[in-house]
Amino acid sequence: MYYPGIRQEIEKIYRQDYDLWEKVIQKAKESGEIRSNTDVKKTAIMFRQMFLGLSYEQAFLNGLNVDELAENFRHIYSLLKA
Repeated sequence: MYYPGIRQEIEKIYRQDYDLWEKVIQKAKESGEIRSNTDVKKTAIMFRQMFLGLSYEQAFLNGLNVDELAENFRHIYSLLKA
C-alpha cells in the first residue's frame, strides 16, 4: 500500500468497530434483552457486515439508504430478541 502503516491503522479501526458491536451485544445479552444463546462475535459480524455490504452495494447507486439499513438492523434484532 502507498501509505506506510495504513494496513495496521485500518485493521485497528475495524477492530475497534467490531469491539464496540460486541460490547453492545454482550450487554443486551446479559440484560436479557436478546436471547441468552446469542453468539456475540457472530452477531457483531452480522451487523457490521450488513452495514458494509449495503454501503458498498448502494455506493454504485444513489448512496446509502439509511432507512433501508435501519429496517435491516431492526429485522436482525427481531431475530435475536428474547
